[in-house]
Amino acid sequence: GLLFSSLAFAQKKPLDYSVYDQWQSVATRQITHNGKWTSYSINPQEGDNTLYLQKTDNSKKIAIPRASQLQFTQDSKFAVALIKPFYKDTKAVKDKKLKKEKLAKDTLAIINLETFAIQKIPNVNSYKLAEKGNVAVAYLLENLKDKTAEPAKPEGDTSETPSNTKPLELILQYFGNDKKLNFANVIRYEFNKNGQELAYITKKPEEKKKKEENKDAEKSKDSLTAKKDEKPSNTDKSKPQKYELQSVNWVNIASGKATKVIEYEGDFNQL
Repeated sequence: GLLFSSLAFAQKKPLDYSVYDQWQSVATRQITHNGKWTSYSINPQEGDNTLYLQKTDNSKKIAIPRASQLQFTQDSKFAVALIKPFYKDTKAVKDKKLKKEKLAKDTLAIINLETFAIQKIPNVNSYKLAEKGNVAVAYLLENLKDKTAEPAKPEGDTSETPSNTKPLELILQYFGNDKKLNFANVIRYEFNKNGQELAYITKKPEEKKKKEENKDAEKSKDSLTAKKDEKPSNTDKSKPQKYELQSVNWVNIASGKATKVIEYEGDFNQL
């Protein structure tokens, strides 16, 4: 008996970093308002998590790999989450110090808790649900062709909007049907508390016309030589200047009608 115990003890794997990476934790537990569904995430120390949606009577369980930022609708009929890229891909981009544009974008998952159907929408920047609304979800789509500016604000970021925020396409998608509304050049968006209205800010860069035209298309060689000796001007007036025309808009969720509230050349820092 003593010999067997000694052998069993000797065969135990020592604790090292390889063992730590296999440890898992349970996080982000939530429950629907009607108490029929619960959610939790199994997260490894390093690697991809799995989000689980489970009926409280244990009759149904849904697994969504790499999903996070889950929210249930108030009527407990739908759940919405973001599916992140694979951990190995994210790590490879960071290790090779590649641009973020090389990384795959998030995917929005809309889960019907009555039919168990999962709709996946790729290339999503962020999404929002109304605190007390059950009608629709709003989300921004990434513009994969435009890489000239930083992406728009992620979900939960309440800081001021920087002037170089990239305008993206806003989608208002209604639950339970195929109805969608599209709004272009959006940089901020927010539901009101009861979910009856959606506010959004647009920003459309435009170019001002040149104030002065070059009077002569061609210059004599003597004139060009003389200009070489002149000090360069700090301001090139012939170059088009850009300004930002922003507008605040309201959408009535029931009717889908959008109304422009105010338009201004500048920044609306808060919504």
